[in-house]
Amino acid sequence: MIRKLIEDIRDCALDGVVDEHLVEAIDRALGASEWQPISTAPKDGRYLMLWCPNEITPRVAIGCWDDGVDLWMESDNRTDTDWLGPTHWMPLPEPPS
Repeated sequence: MIRKLIEDIRDCALDGVVDEHLVEAIDRALGASEWQPISTAPKDGRYLMLWCPNEITPRVAIGCWDDGVDLWMESDNRTDTDWLGPTHWMPLPEPPS
């Protein structure tokens, strides 16, 4: 239902009725609350939430892509999460104010 609303707002934006920047901001905010396939994750060094469904202990890790070793690395940079096989990602939420 929410996605349909975004599509309707985007259609209005294309007709010049709604500011496209507003639509993009709403879309980003909604997308931030949904897990996305790891293949779509940015590999630019920013930290993300990674879903690692390891058969022993499935968990969420905070990490980023490390070009130097070509792996997903946890935020402490001591443990790679590649062996955990992250399958999905989400952007980190905004920090508290």
